[in-house]
Amino acid sequence: MMKEFTYLQDELDTMKQQGTHQTLKEIDSKQSSTVTLNEQSVIQLSSNNYLGLTSHPRLMKAAKKRRLMNSVRVQDLYEPSPAQ
Repeated sequence: MMKEFTYLQDELDTMKQQGTHQTLKEIDSKQSSTVTLNEQSVIQLSSNNYLGLTSHPRLMKAAKKRRLMNSVRVQDLYEPSPAQ
């Protein structure tokens, strides 16, 4: 590790020793208001989608309309725009 970043490793080690280090959990299902984690259905609070609005038809329609107006969204990186 580069010398100037050793403080980060020290900080991580301290967090692990104190029991405050957290890792991301891998979900077993697609993103929704509820997801499957370790074979259990849980409410997805960490994505700000606990109401399930990210896949709501009206929101998707508005997002597609906005995209046609040359707005850039993360989804544009994964889904080709209609003009392509």
